[in-house]
Amino acid sequence: MWRRRANGSKQRCQTRHRQLHQSTGCASAMTCRAIWTWRCTRSSPHMLRPPVRKVLFVHNGPLYRSDDGGIFGTHYSEAIKQRYLQLGDHVTFLMREARLTGETSRYSRISDDRFSFVPVPNLMSPVGRVLNHRTAMRIIDREVRAADLLVARIPSLTSRLAVARARALRKPVLTECVACNWDALWNHHWKAKLSAPWYYLAQKAVMRESTHSIYVTEDFLQGRYPTKGHSAAISDVDIPAPDAAVLDNRLKHIVTQGEKLRPLRLVTVADVGVRYKGQADVISVLRSLLERGVDAEYHLVGGGDQTRLRTLAKVLGVEERVVFHGALEHARVFGLLDDMDVYVQPSRQEGLPRAMIEAMSRGLPCAGARTGGIPELIPSERIFSPGELGRITEILAALADKGMQAEEARRNFERATAYSRDHLNARRASFYEKFLQEHFS
Repeated sequence: MWRRRANGSKQRCQTRHRQLHQSTGCASAMTCRAIWTWRCTRSSPHMLRPPVRKVLFVHNGPLYRSDDGGIFGTHYSEAIKQRYLQLGDHVTFLMREARLTGETSRYSRISDDRFSFVPVPNLMSPVGRVLNHRTAMRIIDREVRAADLLVARIPSLTSRLAVARARALRKPVLTECVACNWDALWNHHWKAKLSAPWYYLAQKAVMRESTHSIYVTEDFLQGRYPTKGHSAAISDVDIPAPDAAVLDNRLKHIVTQGEKLRPLRLVTVADVGVRYKGQADVISVLRSLLERGVDAEYHLVGGGDQTRLRTLAKVLGVEERVVFHGALEHARVFGLLDDMDVYVQPSRQEGLPRAMIEAMSRGLPCAGARTGGIPELIPSERIFSPGELGRITEILAALADKGMQAEEARRNFERATAYSRDHLNARRASFYEKFLQEHFS
């Protein structure tokens, strides 16, 4: 009697799963099945796979808490939350917290549906590591124990500590390698240079022992931080499939703006308070461009302290040609990009720059530094070495030509199709399936 009842319950669960999978059009049967499995388990004892109830995602952050208790992000969004809900029924973000006062429209709100946020003390400064280490470890230990699996974005000291704790507790770990510690620290001040070798080796060790790793580059990070486990090259960019109308509008923009004889609008989307993002190099060539007959202005999108770059622009006498937009909500960035002429990524440290791919998806001509995965995206004719001001001037002057802009717009738009949301989600779902099958089947 019990066996017949259990089999009947199992068949009902399987039938319901097929209906759910067909109705949602889930990209992966395995991830959909993993979510449905634990729901069946609550009422049916026949399911042998343990439920994937809670996912812990760890990175540096920050997430922002508003006066009304709402949680907001710039790099982290509702879409990122939904991505990790493919792995379980509830996701917790563990990272630094910052207060958000006043206007929130520049940030992306994350709903509290199947989501929680646990702040961890700042470990990014030497003082913070000394004063906050014990408290941070207590929080990390508690959250790792409560989770069923860990997603750790590397590099991050908080992530690295969480990975060590998860491995000690034999919890499944999926790592995401998104940047290079060596480049970030070596291109910072002299104190950071001293710590660069140690952090480089630490990141190398974490990635080497990871059983499942996602890299945002095709080759660069894999070569510098190889893994012995399973891996996949999947960018963390989130753009819709490029629409042909976008390219048509870009080509019309090139023609109409040429007729208006307005300044060439350069743009970079990056934190303006971080030196290794390289915006100072572009500010430094604005005068040289003017001497070549190229009237250019530079638009900067991103949070951070603007003092250093504003001071540089004033010293060089180009402050009227540098426009600071501050942090913008992700959706609003696309509208601004559509009004720009050339995207520049002058970074001294990158994984695969999401902002550049987003610019390419809007048909923007691009130039970038020979850093990280940037050479994987654009041709060598548009690549310069960090700090190579003469080369930067030469490339940007060439991109002032409307015919060159149209050619680059078509090429970049086509290249961006490989990074569309549907394409990357399918690849990510396949990798998640492999991860879940190995750890929870």
